Amino acid sequence: MSSKKKKQKSRQTASGKSKSSGKSKSSGNSSRKRKEPAKITPNRGPTRTTEERPAEALTVAWMLCAIATFLGALTGLALWLLLMTVEGEISREVRMLPGLMFFTAQVSSLVALLLTPLTHWLRKSRPPRLITCGVLLIVALPWILNLSLPPLP
Repeated sequence: MSSKKKKQKSRQTASGKSKSSGKSKSSGNSSRKRKEPAKITPNRGPTRTTEERPAEALTVAWMLCAIATFLGALTGLALWLLLMTVEGEISREVRMLPGLMFFTAQVSSLVALLLTPLTHWLRKSRPPRLITCGVLLIVALPWILNLSLPPLP
């Protein structure tokens, strides 16, 4: 039992108040309404910080660039693996697709990299460190993949 409930119970017994109301029980049904116990919610601090609209828009753009970078790098890697397993003649246009995906991922990674310090500067409350580190790893992903993968035959 919590300390607040103990204090409330001790106050009720000390004052000697009974729970009965002044009504008589003439009928079989008593029409007393039971009071619901007060719900105790833990104090977890503010659930939402109030950010200005430009800060919110910049944060959304930053996250969208990071997601586009990740998806572009993942698609480029999947296309590269697919084309490495295909035997036979592959057209020049199809062989260019993984490089195109890596290029678009690199461009969006540069934008995400530029938006990272701006987002930290403009927001009242900084994004969590884990999110920032994750975005920086995602930003490096297309550059690492493009430099480490051998060219297609």
